[in-house]
Amino acid sequence: MTLSSSLLKQLAVQAGLDLCGVVPATEVEGFGQCLQRWLEAGANGAMAYMERWSDKRADPRLLVEGARSVVSVAVAYKPTKTMGGVHKIAQYAYVDDYHNVLKTRLHTLVALIKERHPEFEAKVCVDTAPITDKLWAARAGLGWIGRNTLLVTPQYGSYVNLGELVTTALFDSYDTPVENRCGSCRRCVEACPGHALDDSATLGLIAPRCTSYLTVEPSASESTASRTETAFVFGCDVCQQVCPYCQSSPAVRTVPQERMAELEALPEADEETYRRITQNSPMSRLSYEHWRKNCGKTPRATD
Repeated sequence: MTLSSSLLKQLAVQAGLDLCGVVPATEVEGFGQCLQRWLEAGANGAMAYMERWSDKRADPRLLVEGARSVVSVAVAYKPTKTMGGVHKIAQYAYVDDYHNVLKTRLHTLVALIKERHPEFEAKVCVDTAPITDKLWAARAGLGWIGRNTLLVTPQYGSYVNLGELVTTALFDSYDTPVENRCGSCRRCVEACPGHALDDSATLGLIAPRCTSYLTVEPSASESTASRTETAFVFGCDVCQQVCPYCQSSPAVRTVPQERMAELEALPEADEETYRRITQNSPMSRLSYEHWRKNCGKTPRATD
């Protein structure tokens, strides 16, 4: 079965996806060695899951038997307004969990394709499979991997969430990478509060120094007390905020004022309120104790 690449992209827009590209499912040469060097240096911190399935991370054909193509997609999320107050949350976590949003839209894309090609099958991947999102997005021409180690797109900067379809289908044409446009700019490297970015291309992101890692990963909770002081208490946007491509990108998501007020008041919330406000957001994975620790507070009982 050979599908139309142009039709795929039309259907992706119809499914609510902002960017879409498709490339052959082949082994990424050299990726396994790079990953191993990163792990041996301890740059993954306490993220032990990164040590598993390294072969599948380098070759999607080991993830889906008979895989021939990888469809990479992105949804932009830059909000029209950012949080005030002392404690800040990364912008991707302002509203609904992007995992659920992306999965729904990717399943919609699969359904739209199946209306025309009933035999079409694909595995939906949104942080639930050992596949390196930004690597495949870069291969599919959605953008390039910047010095902040994130995918940077010409249209939206790095304010995008990524997902994939791994499919046995072939396409009549495939996309190619775009050039890296960071040039000599090192704003993200210089602005990183924990000096977590190694732009020598040896390690990339050094997780134990990264504010996002320390405030989000449950396995890093014991290290949080020693993190560099920043305004961010869940995730971190510093490396994105200084990026010229992010600064010039359009704000595409409206956050209701009521929601913004809830987030700004969250550091003082009791556990019941915290759970209610974060139940459908990326913050739901963070324990109340970890959250209060991030805010420099001790847990308080539910009123």
